[in-house]
Amino acid sequence: MSNNSNAVSNNYYGGKPTGIYVRQTGGNGLDATINIQLLLMRDCDEQLRDLGNQIKANNMIKKEYRKQIQGYRAILLKPGVDENGKKNSDDSKNTYRTLTPAEARTLIKPEMYFEDPQTHQILSRKTNMFGQLSGSKKGDGPTVYSKQSIETMIENISEEKDNLTEANDMISMTIQSLTNTRKIAIETASNCLSKGNEGASSIVRNMRS
Repeated sequence: MSNNSNAVSNNYYGGKPTGIYVRQTGGNGLDATINIQLLLMRDCDEQLRDLGNQIKANNMIKKEYRKQIQGYRAILLKPGVDENGKKNSDDSKNTYRTLTPAEARTLIKPEMYFEDPQTHQILSRKTNMFGQLSGSKKGDGPTVYSKQSIETMIENISEEKDNLTEANDMISMTIQSLTNTRKIAIETASNCLSKGNEGASSIVRNMRS
């Protein structure tokens, strides 16, 4: 059976063709170099795909944290009350806010968001990661929450959101590095193919002369 040095096979990732073909050869120097570069390209493609998904997940989580922050800021815009839950004539004492039952369920103990490594869905759970609003109640008055505790919650969630932004910046740098590596691998493989074709053409010309 003849050995076809130009035979190729498609590589698969996740059950789907990658579009990257590895040459099935007997293995001369150029072919070995080409195969190494093709495998390097495939590895870069897999990493780029995973990193892209990670950025997407981080952006979705940041969106949820922005919603939480907006919810707390909306509470701060409410009319202030004193520790008894009443409007005080001395505005300097109106440093508390009241919450509706719906707001209390959502905001007293905020949710932490994360990506499920198996399904890649964004999940959430109640957490003490950001602390929780501590209310006080006097007599028959409503439960009130200090403006300072609400502002602290906003700072804590904002810090986590900023951490995700920094993580995306680092991922973007890695993506750029991988993109450059992939580009070099393509150029190297292309140059090797050109040299191989030139060598084959030279042999044919010599045989004909």
